[in-house]
Amino acid sequence: MDRTQIENLLANDRLEEVLTLVKNFADKQQDQYLENDAIMLLGRLNSARRDQNMGFVTREQAQITLNQIRNSVLSFVDQCLKSQITMDTILFLGASPKDLAVLRTNEEIQRIQDGIRAATFRDRLNFVSEPAVQISTITNAMQRYQPSIVHFSGHGAGQEGIAVEDANGEEVLFPNAGLDRLFGLFKEQVKCVLLNACYSNVQAEIISRHGIYVIGMDNAVGDDAAIHFSIGFYQSIGEGKDYPFAFDVGCVNGSPYLGTVNPEMWFEGNKIKV
Repeated sequence: MDRTQIENLLANDRLEEVLTLVKNFADKQQDQYLENDAIMLLGRLNSARRDQNMGFVTREQAQITLNQIRNSVLSFVDQCLKSQITMDTILFLGASPKDLAVLRTNEEIQRIQDGIRAATFRDRLNFVSEPAVQISTITNAMQRYQPSIVHFSGHGAGQEGIAVEDANGEEVLFPNAGLDRLFGLFKEQVKCVLLNACYSNVQAEIISRHGIYVIGMDNAVGDDAAIHFSIGFYQSIGEGKDYPFAFDVGCVNGSPYLGTVNPEMWFEGNKIKV
């Protein structure tokens, strides 16, 4: 959303277009309250103009209502512009193909959300989740949400890639070459990737070559270890810490459950933390 564009529309009394921009922005951010408010104001705006055209109210009475709507629109626009500047989006991608062991991805989502809600800088973080992801789901979500952090919770496929789902909910390989190309496309916006999947350090190295911090696992990782690592990691992100610090807190929080698993942090093709 661009301030100059908004100001030009308001100067020409094009309130419907501004409210449509606000509604679309709210939908993209998954802000249901803001989206509902924008829809409600669109309804009020249409009613006010219809009542004036049909002679139910005078021009002056209609203008009072329009001014009230305009003030509300300005408040919404300020809210949208502020969130654009300060908010980082965390995109959670979950995959638990029905022909593989069931993972507790819903629990992981809930625990991460609970931690973010309790964080000091919770207003700077926008958490969105896509369960049962297919490759097409991932590419669409990356374009739609433009995340700063991408979190994958699912099964690893060792040297070959990660396991996502097909249209029938069964396993399909997202190969290394596809992951490499995907994050090459989004390297300007993605700052960190967390691969909460078994044997995902191979993919971590590949993705990190694009100048992205990437966390992968060097062994099979259980649900408890994955979930508790995530809790610690996002706890620190919510307190404004950098990615290497958050990695260390994740390791501390997951330490009772990690066993022989070593989370690894990679950057620019180099392993920088373990």
